[in-house]
Amino acid sequence: MTSEPGTPPNPAVDPGRDPHLVYARQERDWYAKHAPRERLGYQSLEILVLALGASVPVAAAVHADAGVTAVLGAAVVVATGVRSVFRWQENWIGFIDAQIQLDDQIALYALGDAPYDGADRGECLAREVQAIKRQETERWRARRRAGGSAPTGAP
Repeated sequence: MTSEPGTPPNPAVDPGRDPHLVYARQERDWYAKHAPRERLGYQSLEILVLALGASVPVAAAVHADAGVTAVLGAAVVVATGVRSVFRWQENWIGFIDAQIQLDDQIALYALGDAPYDGADRGECLAREVQAIKRQETERWRARRRAGGSAPTGAP
């Protein structure tokens, strides 16, 4: 750190008035809000795939109408396709990763630790936030391309 012994690393700034910190927290909060939705989508669909998949042999074992068994099997295929298109698990993991990276940078900034110990610390934080967002957005776009759907709204 660049401060003299016995002095705080950075002048006290009201966190609510520091525009760089407010910006970083807003971006972190976006990921914190959207990650649970992705997790819920992933886990709900996985449960549905398991339940539908398990119901196909049960329907066959109890000699259910062939149409019922076929519909259950088709539902498994559709649910699996939905999984591939939306990629909720990958989004959940990516959003959590970005959130953790942003949390790390916010903590370093708040403590005045490197690289946030110089006069340009706010601009440095803004650049790092942008780099994290850019990295996750590129990964998100790659997931969209791999899922066969066009991007409709990036993080």
